[in-house]
Amino acid sequence: MLPLLLALLLAVPTFAADEPFAPYDQAMESGDKTTAADELVAIIDDKKQGKVHSEALVKLGELLVSFDLPYAALMAYSKAMELDTTPAEPQMSKILGLTHDLRDELLISPTLANNLDMEVDDESRAFIGLLVARHFTRKSDYGAATAALYLVPPESAIYAEAQALQGVVLAQQGRYGDALAPLVTAQTVAKTDVLKDQDFQDLTNLNLGRAYFGAENWGQSMAAYAKVSRNSPYWAEANFERAWSHFRAEDMAGTIGLLYTHESPFFEGWLFAEADLLRAYALFLMCKFPEATKRIDAFAQDYEPIKAELDAALATATPKAAFSDVVAAKEGGAPASFPLMIIRKFTWEERFDDAVTARAVAKDEIRELRGAGGHVFAERATTWLEERRDEIAAVEGQRVIEQARLSQTDLAEMLTGIEITRLDLLNFETQMYERAAQTGELDFGDRLGKLRRLRKKRGVWVWPFQGEYWEDELGWYYIDARPDCPADLAAGEQ
Repeated sequence: MLPLLLALLLAVPTFAADEPFAPYDQAMESGDKTTAADELVAIIDDKKQGKVHSEALVKLGELLVSFDLPYAALMAYSKAMELDTTPAEPQMSKILGLTHDLRDELLISPTLANNLDMEVDDESRAFIGLLVARHFTRKSDYGAATAALYLVPPESAIYAEAQALQGVVLAQQGRYGDALAPLVTAQTVAKTDVLKDQDFQDLTNLNLGRAYFGAENWGQSMAAYAKVSRNSPYWAEANFERAWSHFRAEDMAGTIGLLYTHESPFFEGWLFAEADLLRAYALFLMCKFPEATKRIDAFAQDYEPIKAELDAALATATPKAAFSDVVAAKEGGAPASFPLMIIRKFTWEERFDDAVTARAVAKDEIRELRGAGGHVFAERATTWLEERRDEIAAVEGQRVIEQARLSQTDLAEMLTGIEITRLDLLNFETQMYERAAQTGELDFGDRLGKLRRLRKKRGVWVWPFQGEYWEDELGWYYIDARPDCPADLAAGEQ
């Protein structure tokens, strides 16, 4: 009997309480990685082993990487870091690489923000600084964002991104003059980096134009906006903001000329309500009262139905449905709830594109894990990925809803404000007629005759208020934007 008991004791391994990883180590030594992963999940689920949960999650992350399941691995690493970053520090370069490749920086950014004292290499520290700065910028904590950006040195490969973000952060604080230097630095550095694409330059030029605008340097603002390339998704926005620069510089001809783009057939179905109002204001300041009044009346007719449609969509909107609407629009389909013009900007937004990409990777890995033969680690990783997939849709969908609510508020204010504008218009027109009564003449010029003559020209599309020729792929336009005001009523002399 004694030899039998001894044989049984030798056959069943026993482990000391201070050796929680012994079963895992044994499985690894035998080359059975799937069993090793299951053993790690057992440790993670054992509350008595709480002190080593973070380490177990890091080891599980390493195994998931070896299984070619990078997103599941990143989930394990992120959960480890939430408990204790120390075991993950030696793997930080790998973790940051996964974060970049999987395009899900929102997963670990909050944890990184609370652990800036980690012992990591210089390259990792710089990347952490950029991720944390973005995190704080999203939370409108601009002081913390600026502090985090100091972790990115000039020799870093991501210095251009850091400087561009620094410019945005300063501009958000109203420090437009201070924002110029980092934005120009970002442009300069990016020009020497073959990895920086045109989109980076376009976005930097857009932000540079905004900084100059905030600093009331209208000329430089116009120049920066004009550098946004025609193929950029930001081009229409840059053109609109450039029109504002001309307006503030009291160049109504330039304002109207630029805004004509936004009512061309190409931009039909885009939301540029403010551009329509700005056009009416420019006409108003040029004493083109009949046309300005017509524009204001058209604004109400055009946008009241859009606001009603938006009101109905928001009344029943859910984050999941909002996310699906944008995905459908990105794929060329029709949104189920929101008007396309309200959500259009999300279809080219980098953050939303990242969300779609991350969810696609999660979907692929979930399918692969479900075929892993019922292993505990596969079930756990599947749960993590499903939760993350749904969380991404909820967060981004809620962001779409919040943006739609801002558009709803803006449209409501504009529709209310046009009544005040209409009263201002009538008052200003009355002033002009009163002055005409004193001088004895009211001269609008032979505009109708000029338009009749222009209509006879082949290939010319006459646009009513107009000063010089403009040319683009849509054809030629005759723009005669000379004001109709008496000299002392002209814009800038009121």
